[in-house]
Amino acid sequence: MGMSRREILTDVMASAAVAVVGFTAISWVVAPTCAEAAPAGIARPAGAETDELIERAQVVVGPRRRRRRCWWRRGRRVCRWW
Repeated sequence: MGMSRREILTDVMASAAVAVVGFTAISWVVAPTCAEAAPAGIARPAGAETDELIERAQVVVGPRRRRRRCWWRRGRRVCRWW
């Protein structure tokens, strides 16, 4: 009537193997088209130095939001605003 652990493990391993084969087959079909769509690298003009291509990052700092943090202390949950 019931399934043994060995039968369940066999079924799970078989379905996992089928899933791996399926994903591999799909990746062989999809990966070449994705690779063609992605740029190979940064298109930089001839003679340009790497320092000229680097831009400074703009940092935006907004208002701080208070969050409620909770943790366990002596078997009880303690919550505070931070």
